Amino acid sequence: PEGRISDANAAAASLLGIPAAALRGRDVRTLFAAEDVAGSSERLAAAMLGTSQTWEATLEGHEARSTVHLAAVPIVEDGLV
Repeated sequence: PEGRISDANAAAASLLGIPAAALRGRDVRTLFAAEDVAGSSERLAAAMLGTSQTWEATLEGHEARSTVHLAAVPIVEDGLV
């Protein structure tokens, strides 16, 4: 589903201090620091419309805060995103 985490690896879980199982199904926007929610939401929306995006944002997890470089690359198949 749009904006939901479909899978998370051990590195993501460690970075955020949240078990991978708890990340699955979560709305990715809940992980952005307050100051990055609007801009990151715009980038994700653009990616869902078919335009690749790269940006930096701060993610917040359980007692963890990290600034990361993100990429959202849409998968286009038969002209559909």
